[in-house]
Amino acid sequence: MNERSIELKRAKAAYEAIEAVGRLNDQDEINDYVTEAKKMPVRILASGLGQAVAFIEAKSNNSKQGLKLLQKQMTDWIAFRFPLQGETKHHSLIERIINGDVYFLRRATDEALAWLQWLNRFAEAKDIKKK
Repeated sequence: MNERSIELKRAKAAYEAIEAVGRLNDQDEINDYVTEAKKMPVRILASGLGQAVAFIEAKSNNSKQGLKLLQKQMTDWIAFRFPLQGETKHHSLIERIINGDVYFLRRATDEALAWLQWLNRFAEAKDIKKK
C-alpha cells in the first residue's frame, strides 16, 4: 500500500470516527472524547503509547462512553493497519502492545499519532465540542 493511499484511508477512518462521536447523545461525553483525543498525542510523546492507552482505558472504566469510543476506535484502526497473523479474537490495543515487540510498538505509535492528527483536525472542523 503506497503512502498516499494509506493517508487517504487514515483520513477516512478519522472522519468516520468523528461522525460517530457526533452521534453520542450526551454533550459531556462528546466533550470528554474531544478533550482526551487532543491530549493523546502529548501523552504518547511524553509517556509512550502503552501508558497513554492505559490511561484512557482506566479513565473509560467509569462508564464514560466517549472515552470507550475513543479507545475502541484507536484499537480498531491499529488492528486494521497491523493485523495479527492468525488472530482468532480481537485483542485490545493494550494487549497487543504488551504482547508485541518493539517494532510493533514503534509502528503503532507512529500510526496512532498520524491518525490522531487527522482525528483532531476533523473535530476542530466539525466543531463538535460545545462550551
